Amino acid sequence: MQAFAPTWEDWQTCCQYMDEQAIRADWSKHATSQGMPYREERYIVLAGKPD
Repeated sequence: MQAFAPTWEDWQTCCQYMDEQAIRADWSKHATSQGMPYREERYIVLAGKPD
């Protein structure tokens, strides 16, 4: 899914969580008014009572 890190500080936190290096030049080059776009995986778990 497409996601955005809205500020440089959020991007640093995101990179730290993903064990990647946050590079200021990349932020300056690719960040939009929404922030830095990146892809993330999300999983949906549906739970219910067993029959």
